[in-house]
Amino acid sequence: IALCVFNVNANAQGCVAIRSTGSSCSIEKPGASYNWQINANYRYFKSFRHFRGKEEQKERLVQHTDVRNYQHSLDLSIVRKLNNRWSLSLNIPLLFNMRSSLYEHGRTERHFTSSTGLGDMRLSAYYWAIDPKKLSKGNIQLGMGIKFATGDYNYTDYWYNVGPNGAPELRTVDQSIQLGDGGTGLATELNGYYSFTSKFSAYGNVFYLFNPRDVNGTR
Repeated sequence: IALCVFNVNANAQGCVAIRSTGSSCSIEKPGASYNWQINANYRYFKSFRHFRGKEEQKERLVQHTDVRNYQHSLDLSIVRKLNNRWSLSLNIPLLFNMRSSLYEHGRTERHFTSSTGLGDMRLSAYYWAIDPKKLSKGNIQLGMGIKFATGDYNYTDYWYNVGPNGAPELRTVDQSIQLGDGGTGLATELNGYYSFTSKFSAYGNVFYLFNPRDVNGTR
């Protein structure tokens, strides 16, 4: 509805798909007695369209020269409730990525490279801005944490038709399917929700990662 009412400009993200950021807002009933919570968030992403500025290169689909990325992520989070307002969360991303292309394999045959394993884990602390006992219909949650470089940022797989006499060669996979970025970062987060009725509510999330490391040495 908002897109129909307001005229806004949309800016594309760019070449590489966003990494997993998890899902760990621990919305609960006031006075809940449990201290532990486990969340699971699955995401599937497929990328195959190519753009140069605002122009889509549709001919790449016709010529079968497009690059195809398939990403599966399972974000597990363990939340420890300290009291009514404070909680800790450990986010554990499990990733499976595949990339299909021509140009990485001698431009003659289409092959896959893949990466599987643990991504960059994140430990965060959350605080409810309003005491949940005083306001149960809505609240704002502030979060801040550390992202650790636990994901392999130099994952390798075989590239075909690129070695001596066209043999396969073990090389670093593309940045878009690397499991991590190799840097320790500061994650900031803002969650909010409001229950209009017993069956209808709205929820919003803002997440930003500060990663001070410029390069990680990977090819």
